[in-house]
Amino acid sequence: MNKEKTRNKIIEILKQPLIYVILISIIFQIKIYSTTEKTHLSFDSTSYIEYKDNVSILKGEVDEKRTPVYPYFIKIIEKIGGNEKLAENVTMAQKLLFIITLILFYACVASLTKNKIIIGIFTLIFGISPFVIMWNVPVLTESLSIFEMTFLALLTIQYLKKPRYILSGSIGILILIMIMTRPSFIYVFPIYFLFWILRIFFNKKEKDIKQAIVGICSCVICGIFLFIYCFLMLQQYGKFALTGVADLNNVVSVIQSKAYKKTNNEEMIKVIDEALQEGKTIWETCDVLKSEFDKDQINELLKVATKTSEHKQFLIQKTFILGSKNIGLNYVDNINLSDKDKPYVISYKYIGEVMMPITFGTLYWLIVVNILYLIYNFIKNKNINWMVAFFMSLIFANIFTLIIGAPEEEQRLFSASIPLVMLYLVYFLNNTIKKGEKNE
Repeated sequence: MNKEKTRNKIIEILKQPLIYVILISIIFQIKIYSTTEKTHLSFDSTSYIEYKDNVSILKGEVDEKRTPVYPYFIKIIEKIGGNEKLAENVTMAQKLLFIITLILFYACVASLTKNKIIIGIFTLIFGISPFVIMWNVPVLTESLSIFEMTFLALLTIQYLKKPRYILSGSIGILILIMIMTRPSFIYVFPIYFLFWILRIFFNKKEKDIKQAIVGICSCVICGIFLFIYCFLMLQQYGKFALTGVADLNNVVSVIQSKAYKKTNNEEMIKVIDEALQEGKTIWETCDVLKSEFDKDQINELLKVATKTSEHKQFLIQKTFILGSKNIGLNYVDNINLSDKDKPYVISYKYIGEVMMPITFGTLYWLIVVNILYLIYNFIKNKNINWMVAFFMSLIFANIFTLIIGAPEEEQRLFSASIPLVMLYLVYFLNNTIKKGEKNE
């Protein structure tokens, strides 16, 4: 009898599409990884690796440029595998972590639809898309960020389907970890704080209200830790912020827009112009600026420059330029298209665009249409479509943040939202199919 039960369980497991999706994804990933370098180190990678030697968060020490989660992730890998091949070991850990991410993504899709074809296709696309899996190769936060955003999506979807205390409490903790991984995730915090407040107002059941209060308390705890961290930054670096990177990005932005020329500080304008004329990059020009002027002078420059019409026009132009770009990006791609003897070599970029043919412009329209739908639905039915609001608010906030705060590599900064875009499409497709079946 026991043997028969075991046999039936094995058969039942083998019927699950997840197993085959993961196997196909792993095979495809191994093939792609075999054509790329074993690991990829960028300028940013060094600061994450060196963080562990400079500061200790347990002693109340913070780094001016990097929050602690990813550096401590690297530190754990070093404890396990040593320092000799640290970067390669980190990359290997990220590749293994992505398998867990894939399982979480599968669980998200399965929570949104019971259609096995949709579940299989979307999970497979996520598991083999170069725009997703190539982020496992660089020693950067993207791999961890994609995992965290997918986990957040799973917790939220599960909560919206069946509210539970453990879910509402866990979300605030995860948000704190996300922000401590990548400070640009800060937009998640106010969105969820508002989410819990709205849940209190729009739910009449006492249990639902109590669960929302637990969510608020979780966010408050998250906010307290963020405040303490920012206070440590103020004490050690004179800036109440998560990192000093935002100011650096703003300086780059005002130089790119030439808005600095509209300020009153002639000396600073001269220094910037001379540095650029000497052939220095904008980033090198920022270093020159930091070496010759104090923070107050630079902050005053930013205060004036960011309010100019030149800077506003620059951001508008940037929004339109970004609209023509695909939401995905291959940060590592070793296929050489310049080889004239191999004219039919296909870059992973084109494979990614075929698998995920979505531009930022498409998302602009999608956001506008869904905002109008949310308003219409609220006026007509006096309720909120929480699932649509969840997807659209996070996608919109990510795009807005990278337009305003990112001087370059916008696609890289959007990588963590790719799972949200795919999950929204699953939700939309499933609802469309259901409506079609009802009308038949």
